[in-house]
Parts: sequence; C-alpha cells; structure tokens
Amino acid sequence: IGIKGRFGQWLQTFLSRQGFTVIGSDIGTHITNIDVVRRADVVIFAVRLSRMASVIGSLVPYSRKSQLWLDIGSLKKEILQKMLRSRAEVAGMHPLFAPPHEMSWKSETLVLSTTRLKRWSKWFGKFIATTGATVVRATPDMHDSMMVFTQNLPQATVLALAMTFADLVKSPPSNLLKFSTTASRKVLALIASMLANTPEVYGDIQVGNREGVAALDALIDSLKLIRKLASEGSSDEIALILGSLRSLYGEEFIAAGKNGFVR
Repeated sequence: IGIKGRFGQWLQTFLSRQGFTVIGSDIGTHITNIDVVRRADVVIFAVRLSRMASVIGSLVPYSRKSQLWLDIGSLKKEILQKMLRSRAEVAGMHPLFAPPHEMSWKSETLVLSTTRLKRWSKWFGKFIATTGATVVRATPDMHDSMMVFTQNLPQATVLALAMTFADLVKSPPSNLLKFSTTASRKVLALIASMLANTPEVYGDIQVGNREGVAALDALIDSLKLIRKLASEGSSDEIALILGSLRSLYGEEFIAAGKNGFVR
C-alpha cells in the first residue's frame, strides 16, 4: 500500500524478483487499499508518514489472522498501535536509508520492532536475511526516542543552515563551494541531499515525533550559549566545552568518525 512511492517501487521490484506475486495500491490505481488487504497474505504499508496511522486504522476491519502486516514508517509507536488493533501478525520496519539503486540493503541498517510475530516468524526472518540489511532491534518507544537524535535534530539543523545561508549569503549559495573547507563541503552536501529528496518527508518527521519540539528547544539553548560566548570573546570557554565533549564522546567514537562511521 503506497506502491507508487520510492520505497513502494523498490519493494515491488525486490519481492517480484524473489518470486512473489505483488499487487499494490496508491492514489489513482484501480486496485484499492481494501483490495490489497482482502487479497494479500503479507501487507506492507509504505505510505506517507503523516497518513500512515490513519490508512492502517481504516483497514483494520478487513484484516485476517492468517496475514502479516508490516510497515516502513520512520516512527513506530502510533503506527504499531494501529496495526496491533488488526487480527494480523505485526512487525515494524524502519529502513534508515533512502531506497537504494541496487536490489540489496547490504551495508544498510534496518530497525525492527517485532511486536506480534508467530506463524510468520520464519518467513519474515528469511525475508530480512535476503535483504542483506544490518538489523537493530528496538521497542517502539526506544525507536521513536532515538529518532529525535538521528532524524529530528540533524535534519532541523541542516534545514536551519540552508535557510540561514539563503538569507545571509549575498551571492547564490552555490558560490559557497568555492570557499568551502572539507568540513563545510560535508554540510553543503547534506543540504543538497535534503533539497533533492521529497520535502514532505522532512516536514512529517518534524511534526510527527512528539519528543522533537523539546529537543529543538535544547538545541536553541545550545546555540544561544555559543552566541553568548562568541559575543563576549570567550574563545577559551568554547574550547573548554569542546574538551569536555571530547571526553564525553570518547576516543573510539572520534576515531570511527574520522573514517566516516563505516558500518
């Protein structure tokens, strides 16, 4: 369900190549969401995050005990609560990456929340193994809390930088590349990546995770402190903060970061 989206198309191709018969629905398709749930043994929800819970909720009455329901949403708590109202077995998936060009998730990370899985356990395990993904298991609550730090805050920071550059740079922002350091090129690459992707994805993440706003307040407090120290000329204080952070994060983290955190 959501077969026209990027992940929906990827899953259609991947599962078809595995020998499965794939049907799908989306806006404008002759097959409806209800048709999919009535006919399919395994139902995968790949719709926009802001619509995921409501779409799932509308299809609960058509579920069967013999089915497996999966989702690929980037939030888990509310989505899995909706799926658990169905009669189907349930597992949540969150690919921590955009749909790849290759028909493999090798070297990519997939978070799993297997909340009600019995009859389909063996099939699901084989399916996940076939993708080649590195699996991280988490409860829905843990997953959504961690996403604040790996999605909400980083994406909000990149968005804020893009907005600030657009406001302050007198020439086209692309001219920044001529003067960029190694580190700033990485930042500009993140901005370019965000601008190349579907914008609604980022809006849904910022709005959908209820823990995100408090984290943004904490980020603003950190920026206010940096601004205060900069305006006071307190370079030594900024250096002390960095020294403290180095001890907190640890040398192993720093060394791995120098290598790009290769998985």
